[in-house]
Amino acid sequence: VIKPGDRHCDHLQHGQRHYVLHFLLTDGLCQPAAALNLFTEWVAPQGQVCTAPMPDEVRTFDLLEEESRKSDCYAANIQDAMLEAFFWRMVRGLPVESLSPQFRRRSTEQEFAGRLYRLFEEHVQDHLCVEELADFLKISKRSLSMKCRALLGDSPAQLFTRFKIQKAVQLLIYTDRPVKEISYELGFENPYHFSRVFKRIHGSAPSELR
Repeated sequence: VIKPGDRHCDHLQHGQRHYVLHFLLTDGLCQPAAALNLFTEWVAPQGQVCTAPMPDEVRTFDLLEEESRKSDCYAANIQDAMLEAFFWRMVRGLPVESLSPQFRRRSTEQEFAGRLYRLFEEHVQDHLCVEELADFLKISKRSLSMKCRALLGDSPAQLFTRFKIQKAVQLLIYTDRPVKEISYELGFENPYHFSRVFKRIHGSAPSELR
């Protein structure tokens, strides 16, 4: 993996195909986004070599080329998803000590957000308080609240409620299930409480959305 300022020489045989991917890493939590360094400042060349097996990487690039020739509205998103998956498989094969502290910290923060939303998904029918959420994540209530506000911009309770309302939006749009049934499935006390919370967050009543 070549960082800015490196010199590199490839030894290719006639007919070989050579792929180069350019990545710009940015801190999406900052506005405007700031650039992130993947490696520590004084990383040795051997610390920039991905040693993990990369199965089907040739097929990956062939599929990327296929998508680049398509003009539908999905092609760009498909390419983005494939490149992101390729990038993280590559990072997995790099020595951890070669990665910059800033990059490792952001990766840890993204991992926390993923764990939190998986927890929301698993307990979407429950009435989990902040203490219970913290216990599931094995951190203190104070740490949970600070991480949620710093990384996701709201309290744990509000994030859980917003997650439930987003689930409700999907159920209202894509199913014919009654509002009452949806409200109970998402753990609200009654349909009236659900409607009040839904309107406060979404801006319209459940029946208006449907």
